[in-house]
Amino acid sequence: MSSATLKSRTAWHDRFRTPALDDLMEPFSRQLCGLIESTRQRLVAFPNISEELSWQGIPWRWTLVYRWAGQPERAWAYVVLDPSRVRLTLPMSTELIAKLPAKKLSRPTRDGIVQASEVAGVHWAQWELVNKPQLDELVGIVEAKHLLLTAASSSAPSGT
Repeated sequence: MSSATLKSRTAWHDRFRTPALDDLMEPFSRQLCGLIESTRQRLVAFPNISEELSWQGIPWRWTLVYRWAGQPERAWAYVVLDPSRVRLTLPMSTELIAKLPAKKLSRPTRDGIVQASEVAGVHWAQWELVNKPQLDELVGIVEAKHLLLTAASSSAPSGT
């Protein structure tokens, strides 16, 4: 491999070296870095949510994975730090989608839900992060997801 090829490879592409978050943020504009940071802060502000940087394979590579303590084996949300387009991805149940106020959502947000790929009953909605008003709307969906999960866990019978 030539030295030019090695230099053009971003930290996001390098599976064999765990990058620092600063390395992953390097390709982004200051404005986009601020939006990513705001997204991170707002996601971890929900109770019992943790953030980890994890290799997710191709095409997501190094991604910020958010987990809810009530279901630590399943990811709650993802921020895919793809240098060409940063995305927020939410695995969503059909039950959650049915409870969303679809008519109040903007068309791009609705499209992200309607066009989501479904795998084993999970809809993988994703949106490219563009601006703060869009993030505000997406955080509303994240909040609905968090409320649904916490309500379901508090109403579940406790085992002995």
